[in-house]
Amino acid sequence: MRRRGLLAHPRDYLAEGGSWPDGPLVEDAPAEALLARGVADRLRSAQRGSIRSIAREAGISVQAVINIRDGTTWGDLPTIARLEIALDATLWGREHRLGNPPPRQP
Repeated sequence: MRRRGLLAHPRDYLAEGGSWPDGPLVEDAPAEALLARGVADRLRSAQRGSIRSIAREAGISVQAVINIRDGTTWGDLPTIARLEIALDATLWGREHRLGNPPPRQP
């Protein structure tokens, strides 16, 4: 699914020479890229055991876990929720709100 106004993958917002998810993002990276990087970092930190065992526990594909971790997909809410339950960890963060707050309504 193509998302309006976003590049194809979260890692496409890496600054030149950076590595996912530790590297810096380009200056004008959208809030979604900040959140995706945070989710990938927390997923990597929370990982216990093999990716295969995490995927099995979460009821999702191994490739989905790898893609979120590696920044090649945006991930979706059901997938991230299942990963949080399987890992007993919070993956969803606040980077998207802190880095680029939504506009205020008049």
